[in-house]
Order: sequence, then structure tokens, then C-alpha cells
Amino acid sequence: METNEQIRRVLSKALEEELESFLEQVSQMSEGELKPLEEQVVKRSQAIGRKLMEGVLNSRLHQPRPVARREGSCGHVQRLVGERPKELITLVGPVRFVRPYYQCLHVGEAEKEQDCTHGEAPADVLWGVDEQRTTPGVQEHISYLSARLTFEEAAQTMCRSVPIGMSGRQALNLMRPVGEALAALEDRQVNALQVQARQARSQPCAQRQPQEGGI
Repeated sequence: METNEQIRRVLSKALEEELESFLEQVSQMSEGELKPLEEQVVKRSQAIGRKLMEGVLNSRLHQPRPVARREGSCGHVQRLVGERPKELITLVGPVRFVRPYYQCLHVGEAEKEQDCTHGEAPADVLWGVDEQRTTPGVQEHISYLSARLTFEEAAQTMCRSVPIGMSGRQALNLMRPVGEALAALEDRQVNALQVQARQARSQPCAQRQPQEGGI
């Protein structure tokens, strides 16, 4: 409960600052200026969204204080070496995510083992961004656009609605995991059909054909 109250205070202050900035901009407009009003609403809405995401991501709802020692995914004991920032690309723009970072204690020995991570941030795994810097929403959006446009056009369209910078090459890189997943699904479907075909060929003819004289 105390943690939730702390989050509430932090977020309330951030939202209040954005609201004050919005009201200041609106006060300088004349009545009837719909375009600049709309632009300010979109801009401040995205800014508020970033503040909300940062507030929740950095709050550590389930574990307010990071532990000093933990077992890494490689099986080695790891120690807390500090907090490191990571920038996430979201549908409301870049979000700064500060999380605890751990390193394996016996780095010299661990370096000889190929499966050792050497260091990792558990929060990245928790939020599903351990191997990427984009959110599922961004990936879905760019995948939808890339299926209908060139990668360069998809990136430009994305940047028109989301305050981020993205190139055609970056859009292609975001699409690669999707392509790999589709290829894996296709392989599984082909393998399933091949198994069914082999099973059909292995059945006796009497089981595969209607008995003579049957109606």
C-alpha cells in the first residue's frame, strides 16, 4: 500500500507539470485555432503517456528493493553492481527505464562457459524486453505497416504518428522476428502434413478404401 501511494505521488506530480505546461500553451492561442490545439493535445497526451510508463516501470511494484545476490539464468551467483538505464521505444515515444543490473561473481571462470550471460537485468526479462528495445505495440504497428508498404514508407508513417526516429533498416530488423516466427509456423504445418501422409501410406488398403459391395 505504501509503495502504491509513493507511485501515486510521483505520477500525480508529473501529470500536474504536464497539465500546467498544456494550459500555458493553450492560454496563448486564439479561439478557433483548432489545428494548434489538436497538436498540443496529442503532444501532451503522449508526454503524459511516457510519464505514466516510466513511473510504473521504475516503481518496481513487486520488488521495491533489489536483492544484493541472485542466481542468474546461467546458473551462476550474481551480485548487484548498480542501476543502468535502458531506453524503450513505445507507442507514446522513447521511455527511460532504470533497472538493477547484476554480474556473475567469478567472471574469469564464467567467460570460459559459452552459456554464461556474464551480466543481466532481471527486470528486462520480467517485462519481455531482454533482447529488444521495442514494445509489443510498436512491433505490431510496424508489422502491420510493413505488410502494406515498403520498409522505408512504413518507418516514415510510423514516425508521423509516434514521436520516435526510425529508418527503413530498423523497420526491417523489427520484422525479422515476425518472419522467423511465421517460417517456424509454416515448417510445423508442413511437418504435420508429412506425418499425416506417411501415416496414410502405412495403413492397409482395406482400411483406406471402402469394402467392395458396400453402399
